[in-house]
Amino acid sequence: MRYRNLVKRASRAAARMVELEIHIQALQEQLRETDESSSAFVASLRQQLDELSAELIKRKQDDMELRLRNEELARKKQALSKRVARFDGCFETGVAKLSTQSLKEDGMISTEIRACVRDIVSSGAPVESVDKIIHAVAKGLNIQICDHISARSTGRIVIEGGVAAQLQIVDAIKDADHFTASGDGTSHKHLNYESRFIAVKQNILALGLTQAPSHTSKEQMAGWLKLIEEMYTAYNNSPLGRAYPEDFRTFFIKITVARAFLEMKKRLDREIRGEHALLHLTAPKLLDVIYEITDHKIQAAGGMAA
Repeated sequence: MRYRNLVKRASRAAARMVELEIHIQALQEQLRETDESSSAFVASLRQQLDELSAELIKRKQDDMELRLRNEELARKKQALSKRVARFDGCFETGVAKLSTQSLKEDGMISTEIRACVRDIVSSGAPVESVDKIIHAVAKGLNIQICDHISARSTGRIVIEGGVAAQLQIVDAIKDADHFTASGDGTSHKHLNYESRFIAVKQNILALGLTQAPSHTSKEQMAGWLKLIEEMYTAYNNSPLGRAYPEDFRTFFIKITVARAFLEMKKRLDREIRGEHALLHLTAPKLLDVIYEITDHKIQAAGGMAA
């Protein structure tokens, strides 16, 4: 009986121990969960604290920037106030400067004034009146011109424009494969005048107006030759022409639809082809050609006996 009681007590003690172990495990699990939740809560609080600290720092920076901007605006406002106070004097000085102009830069007539002079002359104004016209127009616009252009300078400016036009025409012909030419003549007070034009790449270029002894085809051709030689001479004397010279004969070779130039075109084309062929001959063959030409000239002069 006593043994049974002991067994029962031992069984109850073992059961109680199991219950206690289970309870202890449950308490440990609750404690672990409590620690984890408290750690997450603390981490959340720390994150919120960091975010608030960063926002506070940013707000302080923004506040500092606003203060600096306000100070800068205040300085600009003060500077603008001073500038406005000086505006009247500056305006009067600027108007005085704008109202006084010079036709020259460093003692030389400016490029813009040169172009203006050529425009005035091309409109029909006499060379001697260009300076008066410029001053009259400036006076009407309430502009004071402090210097003058002499008739001699005006004439030289017009001549410079003519030379520039010649260079432009030769340069346009150089880059073209072909072009057309035309001319016309008239008489005024018993004086004959010839006008000449060329059409290059849909551009019509005037070659000027010149006097001629008569309107015969021979005189017209002589006028063309003289004019073209002058143009190409001016071009070849320019810096560009010295580097890349042009042959005036190419002008007549590139002409199309011009009956008056057909014979000359054929002759000049043959000359250029012949020169090109001679330049590419070897020395022995070139000597043979020179000997043959020399012999023909001697025979034409009457032979060696003559």
